[in-house]
Amino acid sequence: MDNASVNADTLPSPDQLEKGQSLWLDAWHRLYKNKMALAGAMFIGSMVLLCFIGPFFLEKSYSDQDLSQALKAPSAEYWLGTDHLGRDQFSRILFGGRISFLVALAATIVSLFIGVLYGTVSGYLGGKIDVLMMRIIDTLYALPFTIFVILLMVFAKDLGDSVETWLREGLGWDTDIALQWNLFLLFGAIGVVEWLTMARIVRGQVLNLRRQEFIEACQSLGLSTRRIIVRHMIPNVLGPVIVYTTLTIPAIMLLEAFLSFLGLGVQPPMSSWGLLIKDGAEQMEESSWMLLYPGVIFALTLFSLNFLGDGLRDALDPKTSKD
Repeated sequence: MDNASVNADTLPSPDQLEKGQSLWLDAWHRLYKNKMALAGAMFIGSMVLLCFIGPFFLEKSYSDQDLSQALKAPSAEYWLGTDHLGRDQFSRILFGGRISFLVALAATIVSLFIGVLYGTVSGYLGGKIDVLMMRIIDTLYALPFTIFVILLMVFAKDLGDSVETWLREGLGWDTDIALQWNLFLLFGAIGVVEWLTMARIVRGQVLNLRRQEFIEACQSLGLSTRRIIVRHMIPNVLGPVIVYTTLTIPAIMLLEAFLSFLGLGVQPPMSSWGLLIKDGAEQMEESSWMLLYPGVIFALTLFSLNFLGDGLRDALDPKTSKD
């Protein structure tokens, strides 16, 4: 028997060959081994479902007031007690979680859209355009954004109140446009100031990608800059973007809570976790449950988001893994 036939007989069949796994599947396996990240993801998922679905099954609404039941301690009727206006704290925490999650999600989407697009264009074009775009970011970094957002929210609140007054008195419309205007502006204001770090991260990834062979192949084929950025650059930076997104959401929730604590975020009768913590701090000596329950839930949510972000970082970038 010759060597060719021996080698052919000893070669494994296609069914015996080990199938490769995609990078995303490998990342999932690494994430699955991280128990803290999984616990964080399960807690976040449970809170989202509870906040968005739970209020439909409750008898008491977040805005129902009963002054005779004001500052009631937790009981069988009121699981987490009542506030100073007799409103059910459990309903308000669930509704407040809905608003906090919506603010975080909407503001994160705004920051992602601006930051990913800006960072990709800057990194891919390079040269003087890159230098100019990065100097703009450096200039914006020097601004006190918290003060900027506060001033913007104060201006927006006054503008919303003026428009609502004009609609009620001038046109006779019974509307709460000021609350809606304030909420939507809160989405945009926080998102606009949170995109700078995202743009830097994406730019750094694009600077490495544009020297790769597949990008040079795209350029040699004459593909347009727009198509290279949209079809090839942005999909290849999604890993770091996903990781940073999980870290941006808790930062935005903290900023929203800070603004609501100052009275510049979500306005009554609407609720958010930041507004509940503010009300609880004012009634802390008489009714500690008003501060304890929203504070604990808010803290657990932030911890879970950070655990999930750390787990995704380790899963998508094996070089930084602790295993």
